[in-house]
Amino acid sequence: MGSMTSAEFLALHKRKKEPPSEMSAEDYRKKYIPKHTTLDEHGIQVALVEWFRELYPFPEYLIFAVPNGALLPYANKTDKKTGKSFQYSPLRTKLMNEGMTPGIPDLCIPVPRGVYPGLYVEMKTATGEISPSQKEMQQALVGLGYCVVVAFGLEPAKMAIGSYLSLPKSSWFASGLFSIVNDLTLRNEKES
Repeated sequence: MGSMTSAEFLALHKRKKEPPSEMSAEDYRKKYIPKHTTLDEHGIQVALVEWFRELYPFPEYLIFAVPNGALLPYANKTDKKTGKSFQYSPLRTKLMNEGMTPGIPDLCIPVPRGVYPGLYVEMKTATGEISPSQKEMQQALVGLGYCVVVAFGLEPAKMAIGSYLSLPKSSWFASGLFSIVNDLTLRNEKES
């Protein structure tokens, strides 16, 4: 594990209302660094979410996963016309119909900062690669105004999130858009 920066240390204690002198970097690691030893993408993402939820409490902060890469059950089938075999997953079909979209980053932090309405994080191992659908989706999200990062490991993800959340709080939602959305929501509820 890399060492904790003084900024991380002070930020931790500012949130926890503890004087900085009461916790050493080693104590921080024991208390806040998850004990996951797997270096696969799943283990890294689990560790990151645990770290985030410990340091950034809900409802002021929120992180959630977009499980597009989940391994779904399937059956091997054969096309009667062509004779070619394929994998069939009713659950995948259902989720695709509900809006599951290939390439969406693994994690979303819908907390406005700076000019961004939120942060998307694509998790990778140190040797991971970005797929073409991921590149396309990242470009689309940036075009929509979101901050998007690809983190190759736990520490780079923590650094990216910390940097993002240190941006000034955004007031983009207070510009009238929020009340318009609420009005539309109320109208839709009355109409139904």
